[in-house]
Amino acid sequence: MATEDELYNAMKDMPDFECMPIPSTWFKKYNIPLREAVAPKEFIESNYTLKRSVEIKDLPPIIIDEPQRNGVLVEVPKEEEIKVEVVSRPFDWDSSKPFPAVLPALKEIEEKEISA
Repeated sequence: MATEDELYNAMKDMPDFECMPIPSTWFKKYNIPLREAVAPKEFIESNYTLKRSVEIKDLPPIIIDEPQRNGVLVEVPKEEEIKVEVVSRPFDWDSSKPFPAVLPALKEIEEKEISA
């Protein structure tokens, strides 16, 4: 099992080390500057994700050019049938009163339908 120092030495030279989650004790122990939060707008404008996705990497691409597990097909389970009931409530708005209109409760609607 690798020691903490060996792990740090292996990770510190990686190009995206500043984005990796590390133990909080490492900041003081290895004199790493604290990470600053970046606002979403600044992150999107930096285009960081796209840059990392297209940069040249040391690892070769994974190419799967033959059937896996001798082409065994997995049976997909049937969908569970879900009963959906759509209930619409009337929208009565007296234009002399300010919006929003008061919607009748579902119980009142059901009572009207039963009595009708």
